[in-house]
Amino acid sequence: MKLFGYILFRLIAALFWLIPFWLLYRISNGIAWLLYRVIGYRKEVVVSNLKRCFPERGEKEIETIAWKSYLNLSDIILETIKSFTMPVAAVEKRYVFKNAEDINKFTDQNQPVLICGSHFNNWEWGVLTANIDFTGQAIGVYKPLKNKGINNYFNRKRMRAGMQLIPMKQTFDYVANHLNKPNAYFFITDQSPANKARIHWVDFMGNDTACLSGVDTLARKFNMPVFHYEVNRIKRGYYEVEYTEVCLDPSDQKEGEITQQFMNTLAAALRRAPESWLWSHKRWKKKREPELSK
Repeated sequence: MKLFGYILFRLIAALFWLIPFWLLYRISNGIAWLLYRVIGYRKEVVVSNLKRCFPERGEKEIETIAWKSYLNLSDIILETIKSFTMPVAAVEKRYVFKNAEDINKFTDQNQPVLICGSHFNNWEWGVLTANIDFTGQAIGVYKPLKNKGINNYFNRKRMRAGMQLIPMKQTFDYVANHLNKPNAYFFITDQSPANKARIHWVDFMGNDTACLSGVDTLARKFNMPVFHYEVNRIKRGYYEVEYTEVCLDPSDQKEGEITQQFMNTLAAALRRAPESWLWSHKRWKKKREPELSK
């Protein structure tokens, strides 16, 4: 079955080489409509999450944001598959990093940095193109897929412009062994954590939220500056990425403070463009244990 899945995926990726962008987005409209109107894919989760985070917004506005979030999801899926057969230069024209020099001023001094992202607009094109504007080395931290064939194919396509990839479980040791290297480590840090022993509880959009602790731990352990990268959609198929400071001196931060600061920057982005996040994720499925509540 895994071999069949790999072959099928390769065939689909090859087919996307023939599809122009104007047709891609018509297909995306249709997929979004099926997911939202016909199948109702996680619609209850999407609407519930939106109401939880935007209680001041009415039913009609929540419905509009929900529909646009399905368009966003469908666009990201199809754009990602399309990029596998696109020249890197073609993706680069559509995905512009505005201020990579803010990161380079650290890596130019062999100071590694941590860069936090989220499932906000198209993050996958960033994996492909982030290394182009850096004087240092961009390194993506990822969770391997179960299908090794598809995982290896994904990684080959992602690393075409020089991005290196390391599995999530190897991150701490890798960072510890490369402290004097000009590396920029990219993390997707908005997921619900699997390890209950490594949770940071923060306020996110007015909700008590379990968060991944890895970036916070690495930053304080090795005194590494932390940035947030925000992907903004200019129009369909075109994005701009801007880096903003989260914490430049983690040495005096308490545990969890950097996590809270990052989630604050993400919350600000969601308030500006709520349709751009993956609301279908069961983000608040974990609850704080009663004895840990304040």
